[in-house]
Amino acid sequence: PPSADADDAPDGDDDGESEVDGWAGKAALLNLLSFCKLPSKSDMVKRSLCAGAFDGPGKEACINGTCSRCGFKTLWSASLRKHVVDKDGNVLASAPKEFQSE
Repeated sequence: PPSADADDAPDGDDDGESEVDGWAGKAALLNLLSFCKLPSKSDMVKRSLCAGAFDGPGKEACINGTCSRCGFKTLWSASLRKHVVDKDGNVLASAPKEFQSE
C-alpha cells in the first residue's frame, strides 16, 4: 500500500542517489535521525545522557545539563552542526540541499 508520509513522495528530481551519500556529515546526520526515531521522550533523555545517569544515585551533572560529555549538544553542537553551518551561523555551501534555503 502507498505510504501516507510526505517525506516518501518523489520530488521529481530524484536521480536515485542522495547528495548526502558522499557528505562528510552523513554519520552525524544518521545519528540524529536515529535519535529522532526513538519511541518516547524517556528513551530520548536516556540516550542523550551518559550511561548510568539514572542508575543508583545518578550523575547530577548529566541530569542538570552541566556534563560536558552528554546532552543534545553531542548530537548537534559537537557533531552535525560543524557540517551544516559556519561559526557565524551561515549554512555551508557543502551542506546538502535539505539545509539550504531557496
